[in-house]
Amino acid sequence: MAQKQQALGQALGQIASKDTTIASLQANNTALTESVKQQVVRNNQLSEQLANRLQVVQKQNDLLQQDKRTINELTRDLTHAKEAARVKHVLLASAEEKIKELEDKLRMGGFEVSETSDQVASAQGAAIDGSVLAVIADQNVAQLNVGLASGVTEGMRFILYRGDQLVGTMIVATVDANTSAGSLSDLQLTPIQGDKATTSLTSRKGANP
Repeated sequence: MAQKQQALGQALGQIASKDTTIASLQANNTALTESVKQQVVRNNQLSEQLANRLQVVQKQNDLLQQDKRTINELTRDLTHAKEAARVKHVLLASAEEKIKELEDKLRMGGFEVSETSDQVASAQGAAIDGSVLAVIADQNVAQLNVGLASGVTEGMRFILYRGDQLVGTMIVATVDANTSAGSLSDLQLTPIQGDKATTSLTSRKGANP
């Protein structure tokens, strides 16, 4: 009887020990579950922060691209302004030189009317034909696709036209191998890229007399 009671006591002790182990495991499992929940919340917060940061980076990149486009536009405008200023400077120097020549002739008591560009072109041979490469409207300047290689010289007058419509005239101020530029005048239409240019309207096929 004593042995049975002893065995029963041992069994009850083992059961109590296992209950304690189970309770400890359950407590650990509860703590682990809570830790996992907290980590999930933390991961969600980090994901949201990362998404917000990516949006900020994208906005900054968009602003950077916009700044680059603005810089390119300003650089292009500055280049046009410099070219227009150079052409105007040449025009001014040419005008001053012509004024000085006229003053010298007047002082010497002789004055001869210079030939028009149409007369010069006729004397030199066939008229020179080209087209407008670019127009700087606010500077009243145009560039043509003909230059020294085609016989263009400074001071030469080109007539600009579009179809059967007269656009205006351009006096050459600067000229290089294949292009020339000058100031616009007598405008009847707003010049655009692609308008035709000639030193003599008689060179136009089908032109009205």
